[in-house]
Amino acid sequence: NKITASVMDVDTGTLASGTVTTTQVKDGTNVQITESNGADPLRVRFTFTNVTSFSGFLFFGRYQGSASHEVHIEIYNNTLTAWETIWEVISETANRWYTGVLFNSADYISSGNVVLRFYHVSNGVNTHNLYVDYFALVGW
Repeated sequence: NKITASVMDVDTGTLASGTVTTTQVKDGTNVQITESNGADPLRVRFTFTNVTSFSGFLFFGRYQGSASHEVHIEIYNNTLTAWETIWEVISETANRWYTGVLFNSADYISSGNVVLRFYHVSNGVNTHNLYVDYFALVGW
């Protein structure tokens, strides 16, 4: 059971290529988001709709930047009204799989919606990029 995102919002950074539908199939075609210079350089939200339950996520892609930069995968916890870091994406030159297990999915579902985001913690450099080939919630 896999649920792909139906909405992608680039809050900070620049969408260089692709759309949310690009992330719905693992096919070697990436969404590319270029981070901005300075503070809060990259924030990209993915909204998954019609979710009743899930137990984890799958991400195939990469962050290509500096090894000292931190890009987190975060999920919005509606119970705590706060973002929770569930994974850190490290700088790579090729796409790789990231998987994570989440418990108590009810904490993250609001009116059938679940929101995950990529968040760049440190200052950015506008030659660094996030690549997303595939992103999904899963029920194992």
